[in-house]
Amino acid sequence: MKTVNFFKVLALVSIFIIVAAANTNAEKPAIKPAMDMHTTLSTNIHFPDVPFAHRSDFEGTADVTFMVSDGKICVRSVESENAQLAEYLKKELCKVCCKNVKARVNQYYSVRFTFKLA
Repeated sequence: MKTVNFFKVLALVSIFIIVAAANTNAEKPAIKPAMDMHTTLSTNIHFPDVPFAHRSDFEGTADVTFMVSDGKICVRSVESENAQLAEYLKKELCKVCCKNVKARVNQYYSVRFTFKLA
């Protein structure tokens, strides 16, 4: 009788450990697409290549909401006080290839871009 109870407790503890380990492993992969997206955007979006006299026209902050569909960025909205900066970001984000990013289906990303002259 003691042996049967011991094996029942051992089985319950084993199941608990397996479930707990599975839950912690399931959460970690969600971080990778966000990091891949950050890397992709930081390597592809730069300060506009415009003459120095017009660079101040592109200073400011823009909040962008978008999703990835078939390896391309679909911009949902761009909010910025600088209209030229908003148009530039829309145009440049549509050019970015995101085939290396394993994004979830219908997941929206919200990113803030800040452009400053140094």
